[in-house]
This record gives sequence, C-alpha cells and structure tokens, in this order.
Amino acid sequence: MGEIKRQDSWMFESADIAEIHTQIEQGQYSNKSLNEEYRVQRAEELGCDIVYPAPNELQIDIDTEHAFEIFQVMIIVVRHHFLVYGYQVTPSKSGLPKRHITVTLVTPVTDIERVALQLALGSDRIRETLSLARIKLGQERPTCFFEKRPEA
Repeated sequence: MGEIKRQDSWMFESADIAEIHTQIEQGQYSNKSLNEEYRVQRAEELGCDIVYPAPNELQIDIDTEHAFEIFQVMIIVVRHHFLVYGYQVTPSKSGLPKRHITVTLVTPVTDIERVALQLALGSDRIRETLSLARIKLGQERPTCFFEKRPEA
C-alpha cells in the first residue's frame, strides 16, 4: 500500500466548508431538489442519465482530492467490516478532481446503511443529507448518480 499523505487538515476542512457554502448559495439544498420529477428534469437539462445503485452498491460522490484521499483510507476500514467485492472510479460529469465511485458489496444494504457508508467513505455531504431527507419522505430511490450520456 502507498504512503498515506499527512496534510494540514484545517486547510482542507476550510475548502470543504467553502464548497458547502457554494452549494447552498446555488440552491442545491432546496426542497425542490428532493422531488423525483425535478431530478429527472434536471438530468435531462444536463444531458445526463440517472443511474440508481443496485441493492448491493454504494455510490460515492467525490468533489475534491482531499475527499478522494479520505475514500482511499476509509475503504480499508469498510473492507475490514463489510464484504466488498470491488469498486470502480470514474471522473464525474464535471471532470477531475470530481469522481464517481461505485462500490460493490457482496450483500445488499438498506438505504440508511448505504447513505451512512457513503458518508463514511467521503461522499458529498449535501448529497447524502438530501438522500436522508428523501428516505424520510419515503422515496423509493433516494440515491443516484447523474452520468453524461455517451455521444452518439
């Protein structure tokens, strides 16, 4: 295993806080974003497909290199306590350093377990908070990725 980098955590936490403020200012936390119809409309506007996780999948939304470093360390802990089949990392629709990571577990998880594990693995905090709100509202598919459609 590679060397774990030790960096000034205050600097990274400050950057994360700034990103959260940006997301709040852009309205990404609003109640309308909880609506499934709005989510479908937004994906269409962005030219994206909505990809929902299989019952045994986690979808980790990574926004920064720091969050990716957290993922790389925390996947070790998760593998120690959960049966992880593997994972795939791809650049998100916005490009690097943002990434989408799909972790495949051997057994299914509940929606609450999925969100908890996604948070533990460094996924976007606002996204996961909205997923919890969707669960509270009784939505069937609280978690998803927006993936760019392949060019024809």
